[in-house]
Amino acid sequence: MTIKISRNRVALALAAAVALIASISYAAIPAANGTISACKDNKGTLKVIDAEAGQTCPGNQPPLTWNQQGPAGPAGSPGVSGYERVFGQSGPNDSDTKATFASCPAGKTAIGGGAAIKNWEGNQSEAATLVRIEPFASGYGAAAVERLSTSWALVAFAICANTE
Repeated sequence: MTIKISRNRVALALAAAVALIASISYAAIPAANGTISACKDNKGTLKVIDAEAGQTCPGNQPPLTWNQQGPAGPAGSPGVSGYERVFGQSGPNDSDTKATFASCPAGKTAIGGGAAIKNWEGNQSEAATLVRIEPFASGYGAAAVERLSTSWALVAFAICANTE
């Protein structure tokens, strides 16, 4: 007599067994109060036990208990707020050199910034070379030198924020 068991039934039975074992393990550890219990052997290896279900450590293995959540840490600093991006721009013309500055509003500090060369339409341009981008507490400054005889503008920007 031959008994045929389909692959689907074997897979279903295996999945049910795994789910049952996983749900029992999940429900038992940690305990209802959030603690986790374990036994430590003489080699330092830990074996987690379900103390709530009555499991105990063998006499030669000390029990250890801890919880999932540690104590609250110290309060962090307030950080930065009031982010704002400001711009400074030289006029679009064909001057050989240009410099400009992006100033943060009063009470705010520059925490980042940069600069770009733009053409008369406001698009990126290779008409000049940036020779200096410098951060200051109150903003960002930039300077550029012309490479191509065409109209161009220098734009500096600063990222400003309240830092206190």
